[in-house]
Amino acid sequence: MQGQPTVSLSDAPAKLIKQYEAAAESLANKDYTKALDRISRILEKEPQFVDAIILKGEALYRIGEISAAIAELEKAAELDSVCDPRVWFSISRMYE
Repeated sequence: MQGQPTVSLSDAPAKLIKQYEAAAESLANKDYTKALDRISRILEKEPQFVDAIILKGEALYRIGEISAAIAELEKAAELDSVCDPRVWFSISRMYE
C-alpha cells in the first residue's frame, strides 16, 4: 500500500465526507449493519481513507468482532502513523 496517498477527513472530497458522516450516524444509532455497509462502500471507492478504516474498527468492536477490529485499527495506524492517538489507546484496550 505504500506509495498511495492516504485520505483523511481533512482532505477528503465532500461526497466522501458526507458518506462518512452518514456511516458515523448509523454507528451512533447502533445500526451496525448499516454502518458497516456504508463504510464498506466508502472503502471500495477510497481504500486509503484512514478515518473510515478507524470507523470500521469501531463498528467491528461494537459487534464483538475484536480481532477484526484490531486488524482495522492497526491498518489505519500503519497507513498514517500520526493518526488519532486514540487509535493506539483503543488497540491496547482491545488486546487486554
